[in-house]
Amino acid sequence: MATIYDATSLPLTLDPDLSVSTDKADYSPGAVAAFTVEGAAQGSTLDFVVAHLNAGADGEYGTADDFLTYDLAGTGVIYAASDADDGVLDGKVSINWLVNADAADQHFEVFAIDSNTGMYSSALFTDAGPNEWPNTFVYTATPDVVIDMANTALNVVDPITLATPRIAVGNGALLTNLPFGNVSGSGGFNPMARIQNTGQEEGYNSTATASEHIVFQGTDQLNVMNNNASFNPIVLLSSLGNVLVDNKSYYEFTLDSNQVNSRPILSIDSFIVYQSTHSDLGTTAALGYQPPTEQGGTGAGFGANATQVYNLDSGGVDRTIMIDSGFR
Repeated sequence: MATIYDATSLPLTLDPDLSVSTDKADYSPGAVAAFTVEGAAQGSTLDFVVAHLNAGADGEYGTADDFLTYDLAGTGVIYAASDADDGVLDGKVSINWLVNADAADQHFEVFAIDSNTGMYSSALFTDAGPNEWPNTFVYTATPDVVIDMANTALNVVDPITLATPRIAVGNGALLTNLPFGNVSGSGGFNPMARIQNTGQEEGYNSTATASEHIVFQGTDQLNVMNNNASFNPIVLLSSLGNVLVDNKSYYEFTLDSNQVNSRPILSIDSFIVYQSTHSDLGTTAALGYQPPTEQGGTGAGFGANATQVYNLDSGGVDRTIMIDSGFR
């Protein structure tokens, strides 16, 4: 049907004993595709190559004029994997491949090639593509800095190193889009702060079992936007995820936007991290949160009860992060 990329400069022949499978038939930009080969010789090493499948002049896939190109990120690159990689010699070889943003609405063919024999097998898969990229965000506030996470440049990941584009967001923190695909909900994340409300949402994690205390401009109010301590636990510093970026260690926080399809766009206007020896913040007015100026209040956060260690609006710069959670 189509001529494959000859990664080994050998004549390639379809191997009836090899079987390539993908964990999904269709992926979304930013997802990680898992390819598995069964029937390989025990201990053998296979070369994986992904090709961009084009429909040809007739516009139909699966016909004689289909052809392959290597014009998209990660295509035409040889990824070697061994039967011994998982510690078990069973003739099964697996590898992961990152589906980049430029793969949207495209068709692909993954080839597994035995470089010793010139035999191969292949499988087809597609990328459904993201929702339409928004042209503009409708936003009434006027922050100093707007960080648009729907920027296509922030959604293309290096296919070899898996390095993710990242930008500095005050106090030495880094912001990045992560290739989690459609992961959402408490089954995919261990939540530490969940807020739910139509319109403006705000809150913090605490051990308050009903509703947390927010002392706004001197008035104690009970916040019911996140009133379930199971989803908003106090987190020990030792339990935070730690990642190494450019030989520097960072604590990692992940946002699961989990918006409804009809309202996918949201903004993060304020994000502050505090460290404290108190395990009962938010349970009383005395231990409640006093929103500072950047959050519309006149308070000092948790005051003497906690130390501020990160502020999105550090240095007096009003930053806003714009997110379109409709991207798949």
